[in-house]
Amino acid sequence: MKFFNYYHYLIGTVALVLSTSLLATKPISIGANAAPLRLTLQDKTIATVSIQNNKIIAKLQNGKLLTLVNNVNYIPEYARDIWIQDFNFDGFQDIAVTTRVNPVSNDQNYTIFTWENRLKHFIPLHFANGLSNLEIAPHKKQVTSSYQSNDFWTEDTYRYSNKQPYLYSKSILVASDIWHTTVYSPDHRIIRSLVSNDGEVTRPPHPVLIKVRNTVPLYQQPLPSTKLPLSLQQGNVVTIVDFKRGRGRFYWVSVRANINNAVLKGWTLLSNLVSG
Repeated sequence: MKFFNYYHYLIGTVALVLSTSLLATKPISIGANAAPLRLTLQDKTIATVSIQNNKIIAKLQNGKLLTLVNNVNYIPEYARDIWIQDFNFDGFQDIAVTTRVNPVSNDQNYTIFTWENRLKHFIPLHFANGLSNLEIAPHKKQVTSSYQSNDFWTEDTYRYSNKQPYLYSKSILVASDIWHTTVYSPDHRIIRSLVSNDGEVTRPPHPVLIKVRNTVPLYQQPLPSTKLPLSLQQGNVVTIVDFKRGRGRFYWVSVRANINNAVLKGWTLLSNLVSG
């Protein structure tokens, strides 16, 4: 998993031309005097994107102006990003623009606009939890949004079904190098839950191994009332295989350990295995 792995390129009056053979792999921060950015639409015509009268405007080849963002004054100038890229992996360029900066976390929130050739207009794509700190992985045909959510750093990964984005996976950083990832189908059914040391969806996941520091009680289920007559001992090495939130701020993990040629399984509190 990578956080904030992009840089902002500031441009003034130097022209920047983006063609279908040279897609922007980084966002571009632009000011009111910056040269327009160009992109090629599905009908092979050219559009340009720029800031005009405090708005982000797309100008079509026929001269028509389309407003993407009505007012950029509330967006700090350093964060006024425009990113030209094929975000929905249909072979054509799209536009991502910053539409908000979170005043608490300073995360940049993006909206992706794709060209609808039938309507001759740009339409915004809907992402279930919005887009923050946008990343794109063309080789996997997915985009990722990362943000702080309640107690955990969270990464949402989106893929596409029927030309629309859907939440493919949600990874939360439950402790240092311990990620819990839930994988969803296009109709939002949970199809897999895994714990790994990197948050990547792989088979098998990269395991999380922890050496037990003290005697750790085990439970049949993630409930205090299901305590087993078994426990882990100092020095045992366990693999964390699942994660569940309990009531309040209690977080449970399912563990597996090979001890004396026997497999020991159960649940315990995450705090019994890691500190902080």
